[in-house]
Amino acid sequence: MAIHDALTTGEIRKDFSARFPFLRIEFFRSGTGKKYSPSERISDGETVIGTFRKKHVDGALVIDAGETVSELEKNFREQFGLNVQVMRRAGNTWLMTTSTDTMPLENLDELGAELAGPPETGEPVDIHEQS
Repeated sequence: MAIHDALTTGEIRKDFSARFPFLRIEFFRSGTGKKYSPSERISDGETVIGTFRKKHVDGALVIDAGETVSELEKNFREQFGLNVQVMRRAGNTWLMTTSTDTMPLENLDELGAELAGPPETGEPVDIHEQS
């Protein structure tokens, strides 16, 4: 996945969801790894990442299906200065993957497929998974 300042959050989400349809990436203006404030979430898909990311480095982010959620989030943050949180489908709700951050993306996407209800396009609900 190519990352550069002119990309929108929606373009990155679309590329990611094409590969993992039951996962979603949420962007935050600030935060530290696991701690993101809902008020810092960038909810629209039109925001250009160059307006809020911390590092203005262009490059390719290689996403491997066997990579864990925490590795992916760390790579976004360390390589490109983007604060992201992976969300997983559970019925008609999007859950933050806090308790499953050690799962490979492909396994988490499969879990989302098992728990998915009918497709919904609404905004994710800010709910944390329970251990």
